[in-house]
Amino acid sequence: MEKDRKVQIGNNVSLLFKDSDVVKHQIQDGGTLQATMLIEYPDDVIRKKELSQLIGIEHKTWLQIGENDRIFANANEVLERTAEEKTSKVHFLLFELSNLMVKDLKAGATLFAGIDHPNYNVRTQEIRKKISDSLTQDLA
Repeated sequence: MEKDRKVQIGNNVSLLFKDSDVVKHQIQDGGTLQATMLIEYPDDVIRKKELSQLIGIEHKTWLQIGENDRIFANANEVLERTAEEKTSKVHFLLFELSNLMVKDLKAGATLFAGIDHPNYNVRTQEIRKKISDSLTQDLA
């Protein structure tokens, strides 16, 4: 069953972390977290304008564990999809954590997420403990 593993970054971007059972079968390295990044704007005209100003945003998305350095995502393919009334752009992201970061996260360090892009510079408050705990279970 899919867990609540959504992290909202600002009004228009969210990260959906894959369920731990899926990730464990796909990733050998216990220090990697995988997320789907959704960039959503309900209006198609606004979406096109905003996306043209957010080129490269997938490479400026980060996680931070406690006082460790930020980990910027490695981005994979991009999809554009349209549903009834909602259009979004989708990126697949991998976050490679060091052994120290994994250790700190397992020890209860606070997890943060954000985007450091000139046209979308947002840092979340701490990620909810329920989500952080769930992500911790993905790490070997």
